[in-house]
Amino acid sequence: MALFLRPPSTIRRYFQRPKRSVWTARIGDVAAIIELLDDDILIDFYGPPVIPYAGTYRGTGQARRFFKTVLLAVRIKQFEPQERLATGDKVIVTGHLNLNAVTTGR
Repeated sequence: MALFLRPPSTIRRYFQRPKRSVWTARIGDVAAIIELLDDDILIDFYGPPVIPYAGTYRGTGQARRFFKTVLLAVRIKQFEPQERLATGDKVIVTGHLNLNAVTTGR
């Protein structure tokens, strides 16, 4: 899984917030997530076509669609970010994610 956030202003805002603020909103609170993003956000989520939310999303409207699609497609059982890294115009978050696909339960 790879999730890249751009532009650099989004990355700067992301790292200027207190570390826990990004994760304090309930997983599913799409409005709270969107508030963290710049209007010109670019999300690239790489994955095979069977992943319904794989693709490129530009702007907060499409970002909202991305997060809603994710939350409709999977049930997140564990989401524990461990480390945030920035390089160039990318934010990389490492951690533990455990989820099940809604369609298969696996």
